[in-house]
Amino acid sequence: MMTQAMQKRADRFRAEWKDEGNGYYSLQGRYISELRYIAIPENHPDVGAHYDFEDYGPEVNGGLTFGAGNVFGWDYAHASNTFDYAGDIARAISYFRARESK
Repeated sequence: MMTQAMQKRADRFRAEWKDEGNGYYSLQGRYISELRYIAIPENHPDVGAHYDFEDYGPEVNGGLTFGAGNVFGWDYAHASNTFDYAGDIARAISYFRARESK
């Protein structure tokens, strides 16, 4: 189900969310750099969590740089970019799936 946070990202980047299964979605965007977002299920305990805690978040390129509602994202505007887009999406989804019961 498309949340308001998901719709804002889709509209901003004129992109569509990709269904990753079990209520998880991913989206690719571009602004100044490549951006990646994931959406977690609306009943997930991390919905609304602040993304910028030091020990919070998946091992994605430079860490999370965005969070709103059930959407979290990161960018590739760093000197140490990995450009492992698919791997970062997979790690982010695995991270949040592991936290479902928290």
